[in-house]
Amino acid sequence: MTDETAAAAPHERARTEVAEFAEFAEERATAFSRLVTVAEAGSTNADLVAARVAAPQDWPHLSALRAVQQKAGRGRAGRTWVTGADDALTASIVVAPAEVAGATPAWPSLTPVVALAVVRALRGWGLAAAIKWPNDVVLDGVEPPLPGWGETRKIAGILAEVVPPAAGGAPAAVVGIGVNVGQRELPVPWATSLALAGVAVSPAEVLDGIGQALLELLPRWTAGESALADEVAAASATLGRRVRVETGTGADRAGGSGGGALEGVAEALDGEGRLVLRTAAGERVTVAAGDVHHLRRAEPDAVGRTRAGEDADAVGRTRAGEDADAVGTRTAAAPEEPASDERRPDEA
Repeated sequence: MTDETAAAAPHERARTEVAEFAEFAEERATAFSRLVTVAEAGSTNADLVAARVAAPQDWPHLSALRAVQQKAGRGRAGRTWVTGADDALTASIVVAPAEVAGATPAWPSLTPVVALAVVRALRGWGLAAAIKWPNDVVLDGVEPPLPGWGETRKIAGILAEVVPPAAGGAPAAVVGIGVNVGQRELPVPWATSLALAGVAVSPAEVLDGIGQALLELLPRWTAGESALADEVAAASATLGRRVRVETGTGADRAGGSGGGALEGVAEALDGEGRLVLRTAAGERVTVAAGDVHHLRRAEPDAVGRTRAGEDADAVGRTRAGEDADAVGTRTAAAPEEPASDERRPDEA
């Protein structure tokens, strides 16, 4: 890293640099404190976590690593995915709020905020983007309806991991973001891309849009602004719906009570980004992790409350290995791993 970049404060204009593992770089203005673009990476998350551990001063808050092509991307439950050259945005970002604000909120609440940044960037191109809990971004209003997805199609996925603390280093997380950009063909029917939605942009432009949104959202997240939770809820495609959540183990539920599948109305997100369900029996259950299948939307009763009616049966189920949070050209489930084995930020 050059002295000029090392001295630059977060949020200032930075330039794309050549790192020791880069094959090329491009010069461009960016919202990030540092942006490194490499021709190819196995996993931008794995590379950036290692780089932050080795030299936290070189990878400050809002520094980012983007790969033009990624060959071993990671999603939840050990799922893997790859992308073609410049077909998708594959990037990871350091979030270390203590470096600029002196405080670190609860890490599990970070993923919904990053998802909101992606939603805002995509809405800037006129798309009906929304958050699908726990860490997907979808486009709404796509025909025909599909089992477990309805009229939504996945366009992006997010994976946050806490970085092992270095001596003297501030607490940090690395957030990986994958957005389908230029693909015309995708391996599953419930995925889509910006190109298929009629938007012609580059992965670099998408990353810039997300970065600009993060500049506004992350300080509010760090400050614990309550209105931010309302904005996340308003952007959710999951809240207000009847859903089935495959939780797998009791550890995926607050209190560790039981496992398996839950059905109910997705009513809210708590302060740590966990999903609060109300079952048909009226029980409120908080779910920390799992694969969500959207069923029919809940209908209001006479006093305006949502309810899980007996007539609102599931429209189908997706196979456990397919409800992955990977984007790109190929996705697979890790053998014998439960679908709900999410790597939450506070458990990495």
